[in-house]
Amino acid sequence: MNKENIKGVIFDMDGVITDNGEQDFLAWKRVFADFNLELTIEGYKSFTGMKGEEIICKYIRPEAGAEEATMLTRRKEDYFIEEIKKNKIEPTKGIERFLIELKNNNIKMGIGTAAKVAKYLNLKPEECVVIEDAPNGIEAAKNGGIKCIAITTTHKEAELKQADKIINSFDEFNIDELNKI
Repeated sequence: MNKENIKGVIFDMDGVITDNGEQDFLAWKRVFADFNLELTIEGYKSFTGMKGEEIICKYIRPEAGAEEATMLTRRKEDYFIEEIKKNKIEPTKGIERFLIELKNNNIKMGIGTAAKVAKYLNLKPEECVVIEDAPNGIEAAKNGGIKCIAITTTHKEAELKQADKIINSFDEFNIDELNKI
């Protein structure tokens, strides 16, 4: 892709814009414990990037209906807020500079699910790049026909190999690199 084609960057929030993996893990660990289930860090990494309701139905209560899954996902979010209050989250290293660089170059930005956000930004998938930290999110971006950059905040490089480019922080990435994807 050349510079003219990159018109939008779509960010995942958790682990990409904010460094909140520890708080998210602890919140999920509490939900699992509510059902006398243990959650390991490896187990947590296996479902990062999935929707809360999917996690509930696949790993905690397969028999849960939509209403119960939503209620349990809200419980997890309450736990998450409690964990954030205990241990403040920080922006991912270098993200602020990168966001300013994108703004100064008139690159549209969005947060969320790749295909829906591209549509909201009034852009085609091939005009966007997704930045993700989880294999599930990378897979979703690729399935949507969108190039993907992975950041190693929550997973090791080997787990993110499906991405078009892998970075360790935004300090090693800029708009020139973005346009080489």
